[in-house]
Amino acid sequence: MKWYVEKHSDADDPEDFPARIKVPAQIDERTVELLADWYHAEGGWECRWPLVFVIIDDEGVKHRFEVERHTVPEFEACELKQPCPQCSTPHVEVRHNDECGAQD
Repeated sequence: MKWYVEKHSDADDPEDFPARIKVPAQIDERTVELLADWYHAEGGWECRWPLVFVIIDDEGVKHRFEVERHTVPEFEACELKQPCPQCSTPHVEVRHNDECGAQD
């Protein structure tokens, strides 16, 4: 099987499947997702997605898939402790509290 990306690869000279992707018995969405992941890792991140991947099966039939790249950012937050102005012990609150033992 061969493949190329429309508008980014030479359709007249399609590439063989990457060695780390097992050539599937049938072409399906999972196959294209693996190919898209490989393409993204090899510099496809510079492309403007969605991209159209074309896979040419062993009979010469072209299968076209539009692939969108999803990026889901994850955020994690924790409150920073501030040093107490009276005792220099870090607390979540800016003023001292019962933990530090300082008096008002």
